[in-house]
Amino acid sequence: MGKALEFLTLDFFDPKEFSIPLSFSSIDYREIGKRKGSFSKTIVMPSTKRNDAYFGYAFSVDNEARFDPKVKVAVRIQEIEFEGILQLKSIQLKNGKTLSYSVNIFGDLGGWASLIGEGTLRDLTHHTSHTLTKDNIINSWSGEEEYVYPLINYGNRFRNEDAGFNLDPSLWRPAFFAIPLIRQIFKEVGYTFIDTDLQRTPLKDLILPFTSKEVEFDDTIFDAEASQPIPSTIEIFNAALIVDGKNSTSATQVYRSKIPFLSEDEDNSNLFDLPNSSYYVQSDGVYSFNGSVKIDHNATSERNLNPGDVIGYFSLSLQVISSSGGVSDIKLSPDFDVFHFQNTTTDVPISLSQQLSKGDIVILLFSANIFGTQPGSNLKNKSSFDFRHNSGTYKIHPTNLPLVAGSTINHAKVIQNIKKIDLIREVISLGNFRVITNNQDRTIEFINADSFLKEEQEDWSTKLDTSRQSSITHIQNDGAKELEWNYNNDTDDAFVEELGERFDEPFARARVQMDSEFRKGTQVIKGSIFSSTVDRADSLGGTLMPSMAKSDSDGSFDTSHENRILIWGGLRSGSIIVDQEAQSQYPYSYFSDSTFSLTWDESNFNPSVLGLVNRYYQSTISTLNNSKLLSCWMWLTSKDISNLDFRTVKVIDGSHYYLNNIKDYQVNKNTPTRVELISR
Repeated sequence: MGKALEFLTLDFFDPKEFSIPLSFSSIDYREIGKRKGSFSKTIVMPSTKRNDAYFGYAFSVDNEARFDPKVKVAVRIQEIEFEGILQLKSIQLKNGKTLSYSVNIFGDLGGWASLIGEGTLRDLTHHTSHTLTKDNIINSWSGEEEYVYPLINYGNRFRNEDAGFNLDPSLWRPAFFAIPLIRQIFKEVGYTFIDTDLQRTPLKDLILPFTSKEVEFDDTIFDAEASQPIPSTIEIFNAALIVDGKNSTSATQVYRSKIPFLSEDEDNSNLFDLPNSSYYVQSDGVYSFNGSVKIDHNATSERNLNPGDVIGYFSLSLQVISSSGGVSDIKLSPDFDVFHFQNTTTDVPISLSQQLSKGDIVILLFSANIFGTQPGSNLKNKSSFDFRHNSGTYKIHPTNLPLVAGSTINHAKVIQNIKKIDLIREVISLGNFRVITNNQDRTIEFINADSFLKEEQEDWSTKLDTSRQSSITHIQNDGAKELEWNYNNDTDDAFVEELGERFDEPFARARVQMDSEFRKGTQVIKGSIFSSTVDRADSLGGTLMPSMAKSDSDGSFDTSHENRILIWGGLRSGSIIVDQEAQSQYPYSYFSDSTFSLTWDESNFNPSVLGLVNRYYQSTISTLNNSKLLSCWMWLTSKDISNLDFRTVKVIDGSHYYLNNIKDYQVNKNTPTRVELISR
């Protein structure tokens, strides 16, 4: 992000009295479902020469006070070595003159969350592609790629076939590992992601399976970058057409030529043959042809023609050469695009949706029909006509195309289309991670709640302001009686609905009753953006696989699903056949395994399996039930804030606490600060 702006070098309304109240928080146990940034603040700053120059440059403010609200710049508060993000939110005007600027400052979580913004996983810049082949499917099982092909029942396979059923490449769908995606998200906003604690949990193998209704394919686009002649000179003498030096008795001559496209703009599948101007159809399906082609045409004549005289018409068509050798023409443009005796450029539209078959060869053809002695024509003596392909774009898009061996899988188009920040927050919630941000080193680390506290201790006894009132309360006296974790329901998934009916409650929900008699109501700690995914045993050699399908009987993948999560479990013993090749192992992924369950509660299949709440939230729940909250005033210096570490144990008069939050620390003011600590 470059060098951070020194915040206090800007002008304020009253620099002598101005202070910046900062609040820092690791996590507020009274709102355990939320992860708060360590600092955020809105500040109003005056219009001065220095501020006007800075905001005009950084945020592209113009004379009408328009600006780019998406810009975020680095900001530094030197007194406490704080670095964060500054964003201009609004400009106040009067009589057309700028009065002041309202800005937001974000630190830690708020800072990088603001930088990540609202973009989705498909917006990441590093996305690549791969080819759907047996080798790529099998090689992905090593777990060394960013994607993997797990065994999943999408309803387009395993229709109660036996273990001898062949799994053609067209039946597989890729899943993507979450950690490389998170690493890339942070990298693109200037941070390094440290995943040490995450790697110690099963969540290190978190994958996002394919959930779309169908695979979205790239357009194949071709441009003509320069004028290209079509050799179509036709001469007429005494009402007889002469073509290529030969007489013709026909009154009208039809000339046909391939459109000679010059450049291949985008064709990841290498399906277009430039020298032959032909497109190879890779699979049965519906293809759309769209765009336009500019045709220059002119005519010269010895006599008897006037400018504007109609001398013919032309059209564009697709010539389809089938794999069996048959040829058919399909018109792309209107029947009569007339041309006249004068130099003219015509923009010919291309628009067609056509069912094609694998192996078909498609060519774009230009047809010119020249009138001879046809009534209304004035062609006499010798005339010549020249046609020139000027420019244009020819776009081919497979709108409804099944996957086949050799299909190109563009990662940006098959990955789940969810917000980047939602994925990060989801992983944080699944493992109940604390987020540690080091703005100086530009690192971000997820740390599990159970390993958050260090062995080191800091004695804060002398910092306590005993002249002010302190209070000690039970956390359990504040909040809801029942805590709940759940997933989105997916009404398109018959298996999930069936399981929900069987257990008479939504699948993958956890409810925890708190001990306190003072609490009331229910608080949803987490309503996951991901829906549950059911493991379903199949007759295929006894293998167990997740099922994400509306039906397992019609052999089609005819529905989209909510966003899903699974855990990649590696290879397991089991016989399957992939593209006619027998395999002794199969790629296993799970939602509920023999030792770990991605349900919030224990697995309904095996009560001894620990779910997310039991594995990662028990210490937090124990804290809510048993710990006390100390609210007091402390004398904290700028050095204390600069070296602030939520992970070290704070010792106050022999009692051990960890820091919950610091409220409204005043920079450059010698006043005590409100502090909240949790007893161990």
